[in-house]
Amino acid sequence: MLRTRGFLLSPDALGHVCIYRLTDLFEHAWTQLPGYSDGSTGRPTRPRYAALATALSAVTGQPVVLMPDDLDADPQHPAPLVLVTTRPISPSVLIAAVRAWERHIRGDVTTDTLSRAFAGIVPETQPLAAFIQGAAAGTPRAPRWFFRVAAWHCADVLSRTPLVIPGHGAIDWRLDTDGNLVAWDEKDIVTRTLYNGRTVGRCMHRVELRVVAMPGESRLAVHVIPVFSRLADHWAGRKSAYIARGKGVVLRLPVGNRRVTRDGETLWEPFARNAAAEVVEACGVEIIDLGDNDDLKHLRGPVRSLTAASDRHPLGRGPGALFTKYLTLQFADCLAGVIEQIAYEDTGRRFQRAVTGRVPAQNLDDAIVGTGKQNVVIHVLQDSAGTRRRMAAEIAALAGIDDSGQFLPQDTQSYPLTQRLSVVFRHTAALDAPEKVDWDTELRDLPSTDATTLHVALVETHWHANPATRRRPAQDSPSRHDHKDDLKRWLYGHRVIPQFLATRSTPDDDTHAPTDEPVRDHPAEGAVRKLLVRAGLVDTRLSEAASPEQDLLLVGIHVRQQHVSHRNPRGATRTRMIEILTSIELNRDATSPAQVRMYDASTHQWRPVADAMSAYASGPIGHADHARHREGARLVRDSVESALRLLPRDRPICVWVEAEATRTIWPGLQYSTLGDGALPGDSLRRDGCPLAVVCVNITDEETPQPVDRDGWRKYPERPLPPKDTLYRRTSDTGREHWYIGQASRQYTGGPIGRASGEYTRFTVPEEHRHRLGKDWHDFTGTLIDVAQQGPWAAEDLALLTAQLCHQSLAWDGRTRRPAPLHLAHVLDKSHPEYRAPE
Repeated sequence: MLRTRGFLLSPDALGHVCIYRLTDLFEHAWTQLPGYSDGSTGRPTRPRYAALATALSAVTGQPVVLMPDDLDADPQHPAPLVLVTTRPISPSVLIAAVRAWERHIRGDVTTDTLSRAFAGIVPETQPLAAFIQGAAAGTPRAPRWFFRVAAWHCADVLSRTPLVIPGHGAIDWRLDTDGNLVAWDEKDIVTRTLYNGRTVGRCMHRVELRVVAMPGESRLAVHVIPVFSRLADHWAGRKSAYIARGKGVVLRLPVGNRRVTRDGETLWEPFARNAAAEVVEACGVEIIDLGDNDDLKHLRGPVRSLTAASDRHPLGRGPGALFTKYLTLQFADCLAGVIEQIAYEDTGRRFQRAVTGRVPAQNLDDAIVGTGKQNVVIHVLQDSAGTRRRMAAEIAALAGIDDSGQFLPQDTQSYPLTQRLSVVFRHTAALDAPEKVDWDTELRDLPSTDATTLHVALVETHWHANPATRRRPAQDSPSRHDHKDDLKRWLYGHRVIPQFLATRSTPDDDTHAPTDEPVRDHPAEGAVRKLLVRAGLVDTRLSEAASPEQDLLLVGIHVRQQHVSHRNPRGATRTRMIEILTSIELNRDATSPAQVRMYDASTHQWRPVADAMSAYASGPIGHADHARHREGARLVRDSVESALRLLPRDRPICVWVEAEATRTIWPGLQYSTLGDGALPGDSLRRDGCPLAVVCVNITDEETPQPVDRDGWRKYPERPLPPKDTLYRRTSDTGREHWYIGQASRQYTGGPIGRASGEYTRFTVPEEHRHRLGKDWHDFTGTLIDVAQQGPWAAEDLALLTAQLCHQSLAWDGRTRRPAPLHLAHVLDKSHPEYRAPE
């Protein structure tokens, strides 16, 4: 049995809420509010409902949400608004706070329209269970605000009991105004000191709770999500702050930074967004004082702030598997009798990884033929000698060349690796230029892909995405420029598939000679593997692992909505819809390499992945008129359906989608109506094509993550990782769904990874304190639901999904998405405009 940190809630465990039902008068007054911006930059925009809710939380010290009551709303008219909180607010405080907030927004001390809308409204106190519909059928539904409010009550119950950590003591939780738990007391802060006290890192544990619906369950579920939050020692770039307000309450506020001038000196100071500080002062409550950098650095006063995930910090991320186990046990004890821990039974159907390592040298030529080209040329663009050696050693190892450490071909000369594969090294000093480069001039002799030859590029970059490992230029040298996006556009425009390899953070010595037993260069090895996959050079490993009884066509549909960057002033509210479709031919004959294709919307064709990726990435990302809802969703459905109709019909088709991204586009993918409604490939099924649709979910908020499993253990306290087997759960309404759990390679790869299961952050022995600087990994899970099983048994489809996660196209480790869906996700991230300005 595999146990998770998800629990099914009895309606009796949901408690009561206080509801203010607002009238049309409030909505009309809200529409008359002017545009507002409380930052030093940015254009004014209409305030959001959350802005007023934040100000009310600051005054009352309790969670507040202001949202539409949308469950039974008429789709032709806006849903009525409700203000929901944990207990009634004093009418005088409510009116004063709303009035002060509006006057600050308007900049006028005489206006008073919003507060009038609250006059005469009597709050209702009702049990939360009364708002659930459809529970008996296994499809519980509730208003959107309900799920946030239900989590408040669970967090409140959990906060009443300290969490006992063996070897440390008890953690007294505090409830913040977002409904999360915070280990606030200084005795529970994890500290690590470096460089003789010059650098001090501090972190605190937090617990987030998410209430969601589970497939086929009549009861709602609550998922426990532990977080290890690293504290900031300065205000620059910070976006949120925690402020202790009274006993047991922590106010969470969004913050910003603005320029101020004091004594002729320009400084940056933090401020509370959404007019929270001004409203608190106007209501006569304790004034919000965020302090300064010294207060954050030395943990003085009631204020703390969090760092960004990518910032350099002495402490790593993640609370660890053992801490999660203790937390889950406490939650089960606190709500014993009204909750049931979600667990999965072992089906006994194991999956295996048939092939590991690189594509064998003897299979490279066959893989090249599968791309639709006759030859492939790898262009190595590098600037430093150290990176050149790394790239050369990995390419030599790929081709099976003995003494790969001595493989250093001359510049611009083509060197054959196999009959169809060759490599050309090009020293490109412009890769380290401090300013933008004219690549038309710099790479004017670089050939483009043609009908017979595919050109790919392995490119050095001096720019690291993670600031913690980014190379800093010397004081007397110009600052570096990130050339990746510009160079990506140029290469894709010339139909050359790129893959970048970052220079080591510690530059190599050019005179360094390779050792007899070189250390495995994982970044270089991964870069070459990714390059081959993006070019479509794959071998037979998927067929060998899945061992299909017939030829199959595997299709992944990746959908994502991207907001246009705020740096584009004309498009701050616009979105683009990205739709990536990939297909992999899985052959019954395991000696035949798989063929990988991608749908090219510009030509309305399924093309080899390299050709389609070049066409996709050389243009603007996504569709401006597609969306996740209403008419935009219909356009997405029509576009995907037209692409699927072009697939060959000579073999059964299996389609994979992600639940969270697609459920509003295809109604048949929602948990409440799974299989009953529009699905991808409906037109093919009507034509008699054997087609299955499998839905996977990997989000922490919606998928219960593994905690421990039954089995013999050498150390009683250490949690056991999931086995390489398919797990199953039958809901209380008889519906089956499947589950696979995974432990990361870091967790299973050595003593540093295992520290997550052996200790908590509080109990690491002194001789192992350096392990606190590492990220502590936990277990992860993937939920599998079969929306349309086609000619297969549902459990067979679930096992195929698990096998395609366990046996990836190029990596030795697992992926949380099955291979065709993972490939589509990787190709999306390869676009130069991925999460970037247009």
